[in-house]
Amino acid sequence: YCDEKHIVSNAFRQILLFNKNTGSFEKELGVRDKSPTGYAFTLGCIAFDEKNKIIYAADWNRNYIGYNFNGEITKSIKLPHKYISSAGIVNDSVFAGYISGYIKHEEIKIINFRKNGEVIKIFPNNLPYGNIDGSFMYSAY
Repeated sequence: YCDEKHIVSNAFRQILLFNKNTGSFEKELGVRDKSPTGYAFTLGCIAFDEKNKIIYAADWNRNYIGYNFNGEITKSIKLPHKYISSAGIVNDSVFAGYISGYIKHEEIKIINFRKNGEVIKIFPNNLPYGNIDGSFMYSAY
């Protein structure tokens, strides 16, 4: 991800900020640990809010936290469902969460919600994995 001044590199366990003009390393944003400002893992989804210049990671409570380019947490997003595998920014106050088909008989496919976790709308899963025995859900926690 990049803007006019920076390049942000987002890997599984680190978020690195570089100067776009020189390519020089500037700082690591956040850190993977269990401190109040730490994260559990970075995200490939919803990772960068270009408008507000916030990069997201997942905290240890399965919610999203957003770091500004100074490394400060400036946004917290409560996920309304424990199996949201990715999410996107609809606008400054609404997010869309996608629930993968890993869970047998899951009735929800997409959830629109606010940053406090309030559900706005649910879109049903019209093709649940009802005929597959067992289920699989990868967790990095």
